[in-house]
Amino acid sequence: MRHGFEAWNRPDAGKAEEWARIRAMRSSVLKLRAYHPTEVVDTALKLNPNMRFLLRRSHDGTVDPLGQVQEAQRLINYIQARGAWVAYIADNEPNHPDRSYADPDAYAKRLARVLAAFRATYSTLPLVSPPMIVMCETERWLAAIEPVCQAYEVEYRGAHAYWQFGNYSEIGWGKSIDAYQTICPGACWIVDEVGDATPMRSPGDKAVTTLAVLDWLQRRGDVEAATVFIAGGTEDWRAFWLPADECEMIGNAMAVETAEEGTTMTSGTVMTEQQKILAALDDMWGRTKDLDAYADEIALKTERIRAQIIAVKEAVGLNSPKA
Repeated sequence: MRHGFEAWNRPDAGKAEEWARIRAMRSSVLKLRAYHPTEVVDTALKLNPNMRFLLRRSHDGTVDPLGQVQEAQRLINYIQARGAWVAYIADNEPNHPDRSYADPDAYAKRLARVLAAFRATYSTLPLVSPPMIVMCETERWLAAIEPVCQAYEVEYRGAHAYWQFGNYSEIGWGKSIDAYQTICPGACWIVDEVGDATPMRSPGDKAVTTLAVLDWLQRRGDVEAATVFIAGGTEDWRAFWLPADECEMIGNAMAVETAEEGTTMTSGTVMTEQQKILAALDDMWGRTKDLDAYADEIALKTERIRAQIIAVKEAVGLNSPKA
């Protein structure tokens, strides 16, 4: 499974601290909005020549088949011309209470027109079905759009994973896609927003729960990519920003199993510390599949491993990634 970030929600090339998070996470996938400049693609490919991209609409709102294709063409064409992989996310959380859609069946008809427009323009472009907001009649909406997704041979099913407090381990929240298996049997998933929305939780604790959910998604075997929300952006999303050192902890834990997919490694010494992280996770998963049962233990082990990484890096003269 590839992991990475959703880019900032501004139409610019990004700030140094935002790229520092992306680099520290050892990202191999980056989610963009249609308004991002092509410089973001260039920088991402310098950071990781094997970077893949997810692309969504610039803004939420009523779906517009031809308008969405026209808006997306600039970045789709540019990314493909660079020889990189890109998939298009057909919409974002249409079941959100703030959206204008009241009926999932009526929305499914609108979605069909969007998918038809993209298939007519890009016959081989991988498509991702609209991810839904969690725990908001999600299953009902997914059931309404699934026949449309099958009709247009949508390659990936989209999902979000958000949680507060301890429900990162609960079906429908952190384990969101466990609730959707009977609706989308055999699906390959892209979880394009992964985030801890717990008020006042420390960045370190958020990093631990985020790592736990990413680890769970990776172990499933049916998730193509997962992107953490969010690398930066406007102040209203500040609560989701993780410090670069916490991103590094997550990246080191995830990097070993994704190295063959293009994640840049550092040194053999640091690799040993990465293996220790995965060994700790393997040990805990071997004893239980219930994340709540080892929440305290994973926090303690993560703190210990974080200290080990710092000590090893100091010993071999490595510094934290810079933008």
